[in-house]
Amino acid sequence: MSKLDPVQIAALDFARDKPGVGWFLQQGLGKTLCALTEYSWCQGLGQADQMIVVTPNTFKQGWIDEIEKHGFSFNAHVFRSSKKEEAQRFLGRQGHNSPPILIINYEAIRMPAVLTQIVKWAAIGKTYLAIDESIQIKGHRSKQTRAIHRLAAVCCWKRLLTGRPQTQGPHDLWGQLRAIDLFTDRNFYAFRGAFCVMGGWQNKEVIREKNADVLARIMAPAVFQAKKADWLPDLPRKDPTIRDYAMSTEQLRQYNQMEHQFLVEIERGVVTVDVAIAKYEKLAQIQTGFVYDASGEVHELVRPSENPRLKLLHQLLDEEVEGKVCVVYRHRPVFDLLFKALRDYDPAWIRGRMNPEDVEEQKFRFNNDPRCRIILLQAEASKYGHTLLGDVNVEEDKCRTMIFFENSYSADTRDQVEDRIHRRGQTGEYVSYIDLSGSALDRRIVKALQRKERLYQSVFRNLKTAAPAA
Repeated sequence: MSKLDPVQIAALDFARDKPGVGWFLQQGLGKTLCALTEYSWCQGLGQADQMIVVTPNTFKQGWIDEIEKHGFSFNAHVFRSSKKEEAQRFLGRQGHNSPPILIINYEAIRMPAVLTQIVKWAAIGKTYLAIDESIQIKGHRSKQTRAIHRLAAVCCWKRLLTGRPQTQGPHDLWGQLRAIDLFTDRNFYAFRGAFCVMGGWQNKEVIREKNADVLARIMAPAVFQAKKADWLPDLPRKDPTIRDYAMSTEQLRQYNQMEHQFLVEIERGVVTVDVAIAKYEKLAQIQTGFVYDASGEVHELVRPSENPRLKLLHQLLDEEVEGKVCVVYRHRPVFDLLFKALRDYDPAWIRGRMNPEDVEEQKFRFNNDPRCRIILLQAEASKYGHTLLGDVNVEEDKCRTMIFFENSYSADTRDQVEDRIHRRGQTGEYVSYIDLSGSALDRRIVKALQRKERLYQSVFRNLKTAAPAA
């Protein structure tokens, strides 16, 4: 088994003999190894009979890789919706030659028939439950939050694994803490009322926290938090920069028209959080060179050869950036644009709806093939469980740069994606994060994301003071 780092030893010591614990360790500090090690210990002491890992779909194979890399002898089965019979055989087996682990994704656990079967298996013995990227159960009404609560109720050991337990406010914690048996006597609304100040549209928006000291005191016996800055002091610093470009005439015309309408609505006070994000997404699409019409059809505003955002990306890759590069995007038309424009770099990619085996193949190409200089990362599909450092043994093939061709508007997604290249094994003085900006509003959004702020609070609420573009 791999040697544990000091932060992992501290996390395991903290969790000793505690049925429910939250390991809130920043990305790259080794939460997965903590869970596997503790399960191995519990199994050896007769305190656990089986383990269930609930994880984002794109990281199911990552748990298998970690088991193999660290030398554990577990009988791990990855649940696949297309092969339910295999899972039934695994769960129905009376005995296993080695400690069993079921690895299942959140989408699958939401299905009633699957959940019933998993809960039945968990209840027959002493079960160790690892809730990977537990921010996935922040929604108090979501099916997967309710499913996890039902499953956790029959498990002896429950571990939350996440680097960012909240994105919008303390209310994000309720579903996670309840899974480890905190606040079982308080429903979501009582929890939110105790720790959140409400305001905004119809008084339904969390605008800030309150009673933080009380919440921290209640959480303290069950939550272990660790930051990379404290436990990995030699990790390179993050170096964010913004690179500006000028939009084409047609882009600028459409952008100015839409931005003016947007600002007028904000002045009138009729814009909710969701509407503000949706409006800005339209503006962001224009800057990348396309728009969706009302029927969902894509309209190209500028030819790729004349796309100023794409030209700036080429300039960065050809003249300024060394080594391998992660390029982040969001929309399918942008993937098509980038894949064609960057084909000379033999790009790898991670995007939505890929099966785990294909994801691992693309990651392997990027990290090991010197001909593959770029990996295209769809933000939501790439934010969990991937190490994208390039070839750490070859200086010119290391990855120390991430370029955001498009941005997500979630501070959590931004934080998680950034950490694909900011983790154990990274070397040098700094890693670079480059955002491309074509407007003043875009700059404000980017700066808010770089500071990991909530967009509506830091940007949209203040936009009414900005003058509409001419």
